[in-house]
Amino acid sequence: MFIDWHTITHLPVFTASGQKLGNIREIEIDVKNHQVRKYLVSHGFISKETFLVTPLQIRSITADRIIVDDAIIKAAAPGQVDTPPSPALGSISP
Repeated sequence: MFIDWHTITHLPVFTASGQKLGNIREIEIDVKNHQVRKYLVSHGFISKETFLVTPLQIRSITADRIIVDDAIIKAAAPGQVDTPPSPALGSISP
């Protein structure tokens, strides 16, 4: 299955237990390997909660939703240092 930017940013993102996190707002791509490093998920246009999701944390992408692991990390607030996810949460190292 292939998916374009417009489609993926309009799919709702849910945890495996059914909690809605929002939609993908940004995607970080490793230009050397041409792979997605992480997704930024937020709810609404002006959201206080933003979540980092690595490709290893995505359980499935279907035509109507994205399902991720329950152990998702909130992104750092503006002005704070963005710490990488713990390896125990399925992160990939830089």
